[in-house]
Amino acid sequence: MLSHVLEVTGAEEYHYIGHSMGTLTYFTACNYHAWVCARARLMVGYGPHTSVPHLTSPLFRLLSLFSSDIKWLLQHIGLYQFAPSNWLTRTLADQVCDR
Repeated sequence: MLSHVLEVTGAEEYHYIGHSMGTLTYFTACNYHAWVCARARLMVGYGPHTSVPHLTSPLFRLLSLFSSDIKWLLQHIGLYQFAPSNWLTRTLADQVCDR
């Protein structure tokens, strides 16, 4: 499908937005066809369809130990809010801004 779109449009790169199974499909395609990742200018994946139970990356294993702390921090800085302002963001702003 992607090769057909690139052929018809004459584009060299593409933007991909996937949700759930679309996110999983993109990552699977990248695993089997290197050109899929190489020609993607941007990939946005919402709500991945699956998890990775047998994680082997040392970095992600380390991060997984702090997943609840990372989740708490992201929630308190307003990850899903537009222009968040709460006690944590104000404290951080006071430390790094001179106005």
